[in-house]
Amino acid sequence: MDTGAWETRHGTAYGCTSWERACRQGDLLVAWYDERQIGRRARPKWPWRSALNTEVARLLWRTAREGGSLVDDVPLADAARYDAAESPTEAGRVVRAHLADGTPRHRPPGSAPTLGYRVRELRATPDWEHGDWTESLTRARRAMRRADDLRASGAWRPTAEDRSAGRRTGLDRDPPGSTTAAPADPVPGRLGRASRLVRLGPVLSAVAGTLSCADGGRPGPVAEVLEAAARACEALRAGTEEVERLWEGRSHEPADPAEWELSRVPPALKDQAEETEDLLRVVAAFLWTLACG
Repeated sequence: MDTGAWETRHGTAYGCTSWERACRQGDLLVAWYDERQIGRRARPKWPWRSALNTEVARLLWRTAREGGSLVDDVPLADAARYDAAESPTEAGRVVRAHLADGTPRHRPPGSAPTLGYRVRELRATPDWEHGDWTESLTRARRAMRRADDLRASGAWRPTAEDRSAGRRTGLDRDPPGSTTAAPADPVPGRLGRASRLVRLGPVLSAVAGTLSCADGGRPGPVAEVLEAAARACEALRAGTEEVERLWEGRSHEPADPAEWELSRVPPALKDQAEETEDLLRVVAAFLWTLACG
């Protein structure tokens, strides 16, 4: 294998070396293993834990190098076999714990999840330390209720800038969930819509930054809503951009784009995108009500 070319492929795909990618992805596998298998959500990082992170990264990196594949394309089953063929290690137990996880729903029948697929699945799985994207949705809905209560009680009067927020974010013209994808959408179907949400996040933050603060320098009611919604959009970025890169790097047009998506986009990521899209519909309605009031 041409090691230089292999490294170049990693630099092109991820903007880092193969070892850096293995460390980054391996860290997430170990974090989940700690929380779910050992049951210690915030265990101190003792030196032997750092050694396990390195051991998992080395196993993933060596498996990728032996197969000549990108680190993210390593089937977890191959990494487990590679470990067993030498001398079973704790790193192998981490990988096998992920293979045995029965939580994910609706994986493609007979599929062998790759490292990249599993990491995207973990990031979009709520109720654990690195997948708690639902908190931003909850915070945004809470902020809208608070704004409605303040307005109803007369404690807050929306400014002209508040009322124009829907127009300035574009939510009045391009509602989330539109079935017509923008020409720039790099991936098909639901992930094309997720790409639009990712692009919307910075717009929401920028508009929030133009709004007046409440007493004490705290963001005003509308800014709080927009910032929470922007964080929800931002939480989609890593998984969505990885799928965009896979789509852009495809060697040929898939005969069935839906099947291509099914094998690369975990249902948990689709659920996250749909829940975020639902939130933005509610935010759009909230801003429209302000504009009309």
